[in-house]
Amino acid sequence: MPGGPRRAACHADAAAAASPGAPGAWALVAEVARLRGEMDAAREALAAALALDPLQPALAWARLACIPAVSPDAAHERSLIARFQLELAELDAAAAADAASWAEAACSAFPLHYRGGDCLDLQRPLGQLLCRLLGDAYPLPPPQPPARPRIRVGFVGEAFRRHTITKLFGGWMRGLDRQRFEVIGYALGLVQDADSAALAAACDGWAALPGPLNQAIRRIREDAPDVLIFPEVGMDDRVLRLAALRLAPLQAAAWGHPVSTGLPTVDLFLSSAAMAPVPDHRWTTEARVDLPGIGVCVPRPGPPPALSRAALGLPEGPVLLLCVQSLFKYRPFSDALHVAVARRCPHARLVFIEDARPAVTRAFQDRLHAAFADAGLDPRAHLCWLPRLSEDQFMGLLALGDLFLDSPGWSGGNTTLEALSVGLPCLAFAGDTMRGRHCLAMVQALELPELCPSDADAWVAAAVALAGDADRRAALRARIAERSHRLFDDPRSIRALEALLSDRVRPGPPR
Repeated sequence: MPGGPRRAACHADAAAAASPGAPGAWALVAEVARLRGEMDAAREALAAALALDPLQPALAWARLACIPAVSPDAAHERSLIARFQLELAELDAAAAADAASWAEAACSAFPLHYRGGDCLDLQRPLGQLLCRLLGDAYPLPPPQPPARPRIRVGFVGEAFRRHTITKLFGGWMRGLDRQRFEVIGYALGLVQDADSAALAAACDGWAALPGPLNQAIRRIREDAPDVLIFPEVGMDDRVLRLAALRLAPLQAAAWGHPVSTGLPTVDLFLSSAAMAPVPDHRWTTEARVDLPGIGVCVPRPGPPPALSRAALGLPEGPVLLLCVQSLFKYRPFSDALHVAVARRCPHARLVFIEDARPAVTRAFQDRLHAAFADAGLDPRAHLCWLPRLSEDQFMGLLALGDLFLDSPGWSGGNTTLEALSVGLPCLAFAGDTMRGRHCLAMVQALELPELCPSDADAWVAAAVALAGDADRRAALRARIAERSHRLFDDPRSIRALEALLSDRVRPGPPR
């Protein structure tokens, strides 16, 4: 909430004034800056705190994770990665003395995952360190589930509520054959809502575990699951810490956060056959399993509300090209693509949604506006900025849009599904990693080759052509409406997951 950082800033100022030499005061200043998205200021405050008390694991991990959400250029992206690797090595050396304290504060490299590459050089050393720290802090005997009639499958997540993760992976939890599988949900999040209650009712067991990590460990160990599935690893630090422990004989991560965990304790990465890069290459430390289609069983979203452009503050005349992913998904190289589309489509507006953190929005706008200005274009004539929207408003925006432009490098997953559910044509950008091919897989499933350009130049050309041809867009809408059922309530991934788990937990005779 906007008032939260302001109130915290007042407390931080008061704390710093009362105890200017206290590490805690600097840590509070750093947290306020982090919440605002002011990562350089947060790092400076944390450096001041660590200068006063170097042996503070939480402060050291927090400094490591102080990574700006938006980079001004590719050189900055590379410098952040290099700095992270250096500081991770320093942290690894410091953590040797007190594994328990360092384990409790461990966090992910989440913002760096959006800087390109396959992330293995980041994830492998971080995963090995996390497993060592968590293993030393919580020495556990190997899990030995008892024989039971059904395979017990636990799902661990922080976002089992009205959230993308539940939309994408709740179908697995609801759909596993209850004659053969027993499903238990472990909900780590503080927020529980109607969607949490519905998912809990669909499971055989449910545990709300928002408290200390050792409580979650104890409960999972007591339940002794045969399999643990983490729909995402990397977005939430408590999920990451649990995944770094061996709590079940078989542990798997899914593509809710489509980056390798790097954790030796995660055996499988549940991916998507349709999103596999071609030519394929190794981008996970886990054994990768490509489930059929887009790899999930997602219910069709409900119909969008009827909204006008005026209701959202959008102009009436221009063609609306929706660029509505989180701003941190747009890397510097994508600016030139948006400039190229805008130059050739003066009748269109590229629509972006602001970040909840003003500093992140400012950094992105500064970079994009500079790219437009360098090209001799006035950004005010080509861009529309919307504030954060409610879910209903967002669905209404998708229904109003003329064309959805995929985010190059880190594709839209649930957002693309929602856009296609209302018939909005989605122009895919074919990335070279799984996380860059969500949209591509979906429009290929609908057999729409005109939405699958082969490279960046073709992507710009296709965007320009479609922006200028209302009849073609209308024809695409009709074909999407006719075929979009292929993307929703598809049980193939569930059946494949059942076969996989049966083979791994209850292996039959050789085939």
